[in-house]
Amino acid sequence: MEIKKQKYLLQYHSIFVCKYRKKLLVSEQILDDIKQFSCGICQKHNVIIKYMETDKDHIHYMIETEPGMSISRIVNPMKSYTTYHIWERYPNDEQKVQIAKTFGCCRFVYNQTLLYRKEAYEKEKKSVSKTECNMELKKEYEWLREVDKFALTNGEIGLDLGIKDLCITSDGNKYENPKTIKKYEKKLIKLQRRLADKEKRSSNYCKTKKQIALCHEKITNTRKDYLHKISHEIINENQVIVSENLQIKNMVKKHHLAKALSDASWYELTRQLEYKGAWNGRKYIKVDTFFASSQICSNCGYQNTDTKDLSVRKWKCPACGTGHDRDVNAAKNILAEGLRQIA
Repeated sequence: MEIKKQKYLLQYHSIFVCKYRKKLLVSEQILDDIKQFSCGICQKHNVIIKYMETDKDHIHYMIETEPGMSISRIVNPMKSYTTYHIWERYPNDEQKVQIAKTFGCCRFVYNQTLLYRKEAYEKEKKSVSKTECNMELKKEYEWLREVDKFALTNGEIGLDLGIKDLCITSDGNKYENPKTIKKYEKKLIKLQRRLADKEKRSSNYCKTKKQIALCHEKITNTRKDYLHKISHEIINENQVIVSENLQIKNMVKKHHLAKALSDASWYELTRQLEYKGAWNGRKYIKVDTFFASSQICSNCGYQNTDTKDLSVRKWKCPACGTGHDRDVNAAKNILAEGLRQIA
């Protein structure tokens, strides 16, 4: 007897409200843009729009999808689109004034931040983040609070991913690689040896096996927590983020690097940057895998093939004489290439 499998579908009723209940959805052109964007997102994830109704400041959706589909794949891009993009593309008179204020504040904050960070480094040899600078400036200049706090984070940053340092930015900041597996390696080896001595399926065997599982969970959670802190800081402080599009699966095939690469977890960091960028209206760009970021002088564009040797950590450009830190120079080139792509 043939058994027919039934396919169940779920329906979601979602309401998207424009930020601050702004009356933005007021023209046929805006509504057409929203419908086109919605259809594109839903089609990408095989989701059917059953019903859609718009008002001046909100949209009703009824969508149909399979149970395994994560609804956040639809909700998050739509939140970003209705919150930021419509306002940016179709401002009314009041919003035009607000935009002018925002641009003025951004210029002021950018110049003051450069000065503040330069003085902090010259006087105290201390590196100050853009977020810390913004907080200090808002204490001194109350009128900066009149504009959106995220608009003041007008930076652009290039990221070079590494093993010694997990992430190096184009402004010279280096995020340490905590090497989480290495910290717990001795404990894991000890537990695994203890497990090998136990009788299978005995109570002591099961107890030791559980301890190993908890140790692996601790490693995963510790690593993810650190990566969340890094990605949160980068997204909060910058509007444009550019990194390399690394072929991590191919790189892991090199056995001498596999353990270090897995521990660094580059994929997880770039994944977090991608979805957090989408949530916060940031641009996250990946440059081509084969872009020679380490060989090019970020000052004059000269390509130095000697830097293919990974042992070369610092070098001087033969053309313009500029001294380079290998990783910082690579991050600057990655940023320049990403900005060229969106120009």
